[in-house]
Amino acid sequence: MSGTIKAGTIIMKVGTIIPQSLRVETELYSHGWEIIKNSDADALDRDIRRADWNFFFLAGSIQATALGYWRENRTESNGASAGESGTIEI
Repeated sequence: MSGTIKAGTIIMKVGTIIPQSLRVETELYSHGWEIIKNSDADALDRDIRRADWNFFFLAGSIQATALGYWRENRTESNGASAGESGTIEI
């Protein structure tokens, strides 16, 4: 298990069915996940389309709790009280 995640890294779940024509080279990243080593996102998208496949990602709900402090002049404009924490759902 190696590899580094950086901007542009493509990871794929082990066992994902892909067109044989893609011929991607992968490297195990962590349990159940592989890094695609020989293709960038644009080339992979192009190759998937050439194989008459479609690729999409459907994200689930992402929730986070954040603690923050707003200056007094900002709290008046947005209605938040200083030191308020909240949950953000994207």
